Amino acid sequence: MTQHYYPTEHQGKPATIMMGWDRPLQGFFMVIEDGQNRGKYIYSNLDDPELIQFGGLPPCLDPFLAKLEALGLSVPDVMLDAIELDAALNEGNRRVEYNRDGSVKPQENKSAGR
Repeated sequence: MTQHYYPTEHQGKPATIMMGWDRPLQGFFMVIEDGQNRGKYIYSNLDDPELIQFGGLPPCLDPFLAKLEALGLSVPDVMLDAIELDAALNEGNRRVEYNRDGSVKPQENKSAGR
C-alpha cells in the first residue's frame, strides 16, 4: 500500500491525515490520527458505515473528500493527485510525508553509510 501523511489540526489540536492506495485490496483508505493520543483515531475508513459496501476501501477518493470537508479539514491537491496516480499505476510500498505548506518532505536515505 502507499501511505501519504499530512500534518494538520483538528479542533485546535494536532492531527495527522494518512491516505493512500491499498494495492492488494484495490481501494483507497484514509485515517485521521489524533496527534496527542497515539493510536487514537478521529476517523478510520474501516469504521465508516457509509463504506461497508466497499469493505471500507472505496474505488475513488470522493467519500474521503466529503468526510474531510465535514470535519473542516483538507489536504493539498498535490497529495490527492499523487494518491490517484498511485492507484492508476497500482503502486505499493511507498511512503510520502508532506509539510503543512503542501511540499513533500525529503526522504531519508536509510541505506546511507552501508
